[in-house]
Amino acid sequence: MGICKARGSDNNSYTKCTDSDISKLCSVKEADKCNRNSLNNGKSGEFEPYDAFYAALFSAVASADYPAGCANKILSGFLDVVEVIERRCNYLFKYKECFAFTAESHRLKKIILAYRGTASPLQLVDEIVTTALFKVPAKGGGNVQAYFKNANDRIYPCAKASIKDLVKKYPHYRVVVTGHSLGGAIASVASAQLSFDNVIDKDKTTLYTFGMPRA
Repeated sequence: MGICKARGSDNNSYTKCTDSDISKLCSVKEADKCNRNSLNNGKSGEFEPYDAFYAALFSAVASADYPAGCANKILSGFLDVVEVIERRCNYLFKYKECFAFTAESHRLKKIILAYRGTASPLQLVDEIVTTALFKVPAKGGGNVQAYFKNANDRIYPCAKASIKDLVKKYPHYRVVVTGHSLGGAIASVASAQLSFDNVIDKDKTTLYTFGMPRA
């Protein structure tokens, strides 16, 4: 028998778990049973396994053609999809649109912006060719791969408007920006731009990316 403790819970609050549970990341699965003071008050920039676990699920929802239905299955009661954004972001070929969604989670007290990863082999070829050849200036400083900036530019106006409305509506909620693969690269560019444009407070924002190519 082992002992699990959710990070952020008080020092005397533990959940007993078996060796089998530990092998299944008990600290993540059992975190909601600990008396944690808050799910969203971690220090900015500090890694939280519990938050990362949920960000991974948000990224998974972004891969679904019908995100609200997917959210109801894997995050029932946790996630309400607010807006779905689809835009063409291709350079060389035609393929499925770049995709993102915004959502609110009252149980977690979070606002979510999640981006879909690469959706087709043609899109991957497009990414490889353009990222190998072109870098362009990024808003706020530095350079970014042209494909990732272009994809963000196509989605950003709608994402910005939606997140701005949600932040105004829920000013005490944290903002989570996330994505897998290509979605992670766009998420990193978008989060920086949202901060630069003063849409989000960097001290109330978390960026989690999964399998992100260098942006």
